[in-house]
Amino acid sequence: MSALSKGSALFCEMGVGKTKTVIDTAELMFSQKIIRTIIVICPLSIVDVWCGEKGELALHSSYSVWSALIGVKKNRIFHLDTYIKNRLNWYVINAEGLATIEKEFSQKIFDMAIVDESTTIKNRMAQRSKLVVKLFQKVPYKIIMSGNPTPKSPDEIFSQYLFAEPGIFGTNYTKFRDEYFITDYFNKIIGYKEKEEFERKFHSIAFRKTKQECLDLPPKVYQAIHIPMHAEQQKIYDKMFKDAIAYYEDKTCAAPVVITKMLRLSQIAGGFFPLEEGSKAIALKINPKIERLLEIIQEVPIEEQIVVWARFRKEVELIFERLSKEGISSVKFYGAVSTKERIKSRELFKNKEVRVFIGNPATGGKGINDLVNATTVIYYSNDYSAENRTQSEDRNHRRGTIKVTYVDLVMKDSIDEEVLTVLRSDRDFSEALLNRSVTFSKIKEK
Repeated sequence: MSALSKGSALFCEMGVGKTKTVIDTAELMFSQKIIRTIIVICPLSIVDVWCGEKGELALHSSYSVWSALIGVKKNRIFHLDTYIKNRLNWYVINAEGLATIEKEFSQKIFDMAIVDESTTIKNRMAQRSKLVVKLFQKVPYKIIMSGNPTPKSPDEIFSQYLFAEPGIFGTNYTKFRDEYFITDYFNKIIGYKEKEEFERKFHSIAFRKTKQECLDLPPKVYQAIHIPMHAEQQKIYDKMFKDAIAYYEDKTCAAPVVITKMLRLSQIAGGFFPLEEGSKAIALKINPKIERLLEIIQEVPIEEQIVVWARFRKEVELIFERLSKEGISSVKFYGAVSTKERIKSRELFKNKEVRVFIGNPATGGKGINDLVNATTVIYYSNDYSAENRTQSEDRNHRRGTIKVTYVDLVMKDSIDEEVLTVLRSDRDFSEALLNRSVTFSKIKEK
């Protein structure tokens, strides 16, 4: 167990048992009287994966008790103050929730700190990353967990190792960057100086396993369906593309900067007209994409479940309403849905009480293990993150899965096509745009 004193990194792909491995390790350490209290920091969407009624701790622990530090401040403090003697006490909180009870955390002593989905602290400049490092720097045993800890750039590991074991890469980012990497004029990493040394240190505390090494999984099957826009939708899209302003009924939508323009084009392709920030969006009267989605769902055998991923809240709501109108049972899972409703949605889908799970990849794409029954996964739309795409795909591609078909609904001659192309090359679309490897002429090329 002494090796854990420097911190550990568990970089295993989704589905191979990271959480069970950590629970087994912690309980062994508890049985040897090494630890008694553990704090787990993770995205809100997977708090229940750890400590729900049917969560990983309930399934795999023997000596443990656990509390979810979620909800209002008073509730978080109450559960943080709960301690059961002669048991391994787990406290699970979402990363954003730490700031809510920062003072109380600073007065609490933990024997182990775990960051699940450690890419949540990959940005060294983010306040939550700084807070996690500060609050738990004196905890003797630390573990970071991720399937892909550096989705964009190798220097993203700095903040994660600063938490887990600062002795590996030090505490000075500039020194770390200059020692191991080659940068351009803007300090963007473009290559390695000491790649072998970097990898040696990287793996000195890390354990890595892939699904191919552990599981006998079928290959992923991909299909892209290109859908022509309706004439009115095309008119709105072209106006936004050309002039960065569009009109629908008596409403106006403008996009003064490039990134906003790209966002508006994605929204129009998704079948709704975005209004000014803070206002409700208007659903287009005719939406070919949602009609094609309905056709695909109806083509899938009735006994099979389906997962639909959509980027925008409005899209999730439109899909839910359309399926309800057709008598197709479904549940919603996105940021504005309460924790209680998210838990209920997952249970309904897992128990096959509903047929379709409609989720947002940024919210539901990490940590959820209840979607494995689905044989068809439909991407109504993609966000610009390659990590979100990979994570959401692997909600189904895990132990117990059969062949899964991933279907992308792509509006013809729209931004959808370029986004999908970039994501399939494992790059973030927004980054590709900023690097000018994607241009408006490519997006609108016919």
